[in-house]
Amino acid sequence: MMRILTGILLLFAAASTFSQTLSIKEGLWESTVLDDDGSVAMRSLDCVLQKSMAEMIIRANKHPGCTVASQNITSRSITVDISCNRPRVQASVHSLMELLDSEHGHSTTTMKMTIDGKARESTTKSRSRFIKADCGGIKPGSPEITSQ
Repeated sequence: MMRILTGILLLFAAASTFSQTLSIKEGLWESTVLDDDGSVAMRSLDCVLQKSMAEMIIRANKHPGCTVASQNITSRSITVDISCNRPRVQASVHSLMELLDSEHGHSTTTMKMTIDGKARESTTKSRSRFIKADCGGIKPGSPEITSQ
């Protein structure tokens, strides 16, 4: 289950680099996930194309037991709610991603989980920035973790 949850967090870290309806630069983006104290918890690189977000949402719907409950995409933000119901684990994820300009964004993701009857809640903040147009060997939708 932790692989799924890590995948969901990476999805939203990468998703904070936005979608087809937003005015973004295509290419290599760096996403930085922050700890509660603002220190860097993880960095990743992803190749973002205009169609990336739609594909990410489709992949989220393919996680066993998980569905995208709602999504709202405007010219400056994306809000997505995902719910997962698996044996021993139930989770809900709410993510708000905002575009600051065509090269910068930030997101806040709140995850509520119940694992074997024990409730947990966490909020993760991330920021994303455009690096360059050439993605090198990094493929769209397959973020590369550069530090943890």
